[in-house]
Amino acid sequence: MDLQGILALVGQYGYVALFFCLFLGIVGLPINDESLVMLAGLTAARGLLSPVPAFLVTYAGVLCGMNIGFVLGRFLGSGLLDWLCARSPRTQHHVDRARGWIAGRGPLFIWVTYYIPGVRHVVPYLLGIGNMPYWRFALIAFSGALVWTSIFYVVGYAVGDNLTQVAAMLHRYGLYAGVAAGVIALAVWAVHRRKGAGISS
Repeated sequence: MDLQGILALVGQYGYVALFFCLFLGIVGLPINDESLVMLAGLTAARGLLSPVPAFLVTYAGVLCGMNIGFVLGRFLGSGLLDWLCARSPRTQHHVDRARGWIAGRGPLFIWVTYYIPGVRHVVPYLLGIGNMPYWRFALIAFSGALVWTSIFYVVGYAVGDNLTQVAAMLHRYGLYAGVAAGVIALAVWAVHRRKGAGISS
């Protein structure tokens, strides 16, 4: 389903559709996750949904998707990933990259993997397979998800109808585009804060 189709669903079913799109996106729906989060920001910018509830629902959808991945990894072991990798060389590539990130740089670099398309989908599975304590997974992954969700939500709110072009750039350039998106989000936040200070004075 393309972004316009998802936008139509959100317009018709509201927060429920937004939640399930984000949840399925993190689990593995074949659509760019950054696009989904930015789409949530766009719905708020267009007045389809209220900004704060839309953000909270978006974040909740991301967290649920990550939890499902972790639980599947913990209780199903490597069998599920092995089955997927046997049927998709691309999945095997993402799994190998994710294992390299975790083994070579440690759990805190899970934050970085959010900005690498494909890799972020398999990281929760791998952490579950590796028997990471849930509290540690939650501490690292949920805080990283909050930053990642905030960045792309603000960008989606700001770029409006240019979302499709921005999403394509993010998908192509991955981590570098994620850093750029963070800079844009900070700039938007600073502008809004300055405007608010000007109005209050």
